[in-house]
Amino acid sequence: MSDKRRKDLEDQLNDYYKNLRELEQIKLFITNDPIERQRVSRAIQQTKEEIQKVEQELQNL
Repeated sequence: MSDKRRKDLEDQLNDYYKNLRELEQIKLFITNDPIERQRVSRAIQQTKEEIQKVEQELQNL
């Protein structure tokens, strides 16, 4: 059970890192719209928080 859970968490973590990279790339190209930059920045912060949660859960397994 814990092996499957670990694999699920690792897959989830990989997805979060992929999303984070994509959001950071998007943020680089949004220069004229401060509202959109703020929205992307919030999404980046939320993704980083989710990454921390998953990493913590992996450490606890």
